[in-house]
Amino acid sequence: SMEITTAVINTIDDLRLLYHLELTPAKKRVIDIYICQCFLGLRISDMFAFIKKIHQSTKEIGGRKYFEIKTKKTGAVVVIPCAKIVFEILEKYDYDFGEGFSDWYYNRTLKEILSGSEIEKEVLFHRTEGGERIERVKLFSEMIGSHTARRTFASNAYLMGIDPLDVMKITGHKSYNSFFKYLRCENLGVAMRISTHEFFNLEL
Repeated sequence: SMEITTAVINTIDDLRLLYHLELTPAKKRVIDIYICQCFLGLRISDMFAFIKKIHQSTKEIGGRKYFEIKTKKTGAVVVIPCAKIVFEILEKYDYDFGEGFSDWYYNRTLKEILSGSEIEKEVLFHRTEGGERIERVKLFSEMIGSHTARRTFASNAYLMGIDPLDVMKITGHKSYNSFFKYLRCENLGVAMRISTHEFFNLEL
């Protein structure tokens, strides 16, 4: 059911904690790619394509780096500022994440890392079964996957005051309605403010 896959995001504090976990190199690579995805807002197919050709996607204008990516699903070209943390991770790997892996491996490894971390918690969600609304409890780690990164990107960028239209330019949402359904923010009202965009200059 859609509701299961769409219910969770990682807060900035979650991402900070995940970034500093002591992990095996294989798991570290997965979490570092995931953190990059959470600051790029790309679908998994575009993310995997991007990490194979980072230099070709990079533009530098006025001392800032941007990534220009032609998305597979719609063919739209998106331009994304290179977040400070993304730059830090790319430099650490010398722009080469090594051998590729499958979506299945990525998702399974993310679940393993989360289930062993202090972010793990029980999550209540609602679903409709046979016309009846039923409450279920699942573990946060069971609900996380590559799709969580895009939602995390959109929600955190929006909550930190980036204009929704600007975020939509990156996620490719065409209407406010579809965009807001996609977000997971506990208090949209508080978030509807424009601030200086520190989102792309965060330290983890």
